[in-house]
Amino acid sequence: MSHHGNSEIAHAEAALQAGRPYEKSTEGHNQMFDNVKELEKHHQQEFAHGATKKSRGEQMDEQLADEDKETIQRMEQAHKQKEQAHQPKHKHE
Repeated sequence: MSHHGNSEIAHAEAALQAGRPYEKSTEGHNQMFDNVKELEKHHQQEFAHGATKKSRGEQMDEQLADEDKETIQRMEQAHKQKEQAHQPKHKHE
């Protein structure tokens, strides 16, 4: 057995131990794309990892946005109550 054969076996064993299917290193590299945008889209789908946890900044932004919504709702409600207080309750005909 050549040195190359041993490394392929070691690679396959490592992949199996990691719980991943073994692939040859050249597999999937022979795809053709019509333009760069398609290539970039393919790379994003194949290799991008979505964030599993929101960053601290994102969490703070959402929290502040929620607080702003609550503040706006309270202000609108107070404004409506103020308008209702200034309207005459009984109309005299």
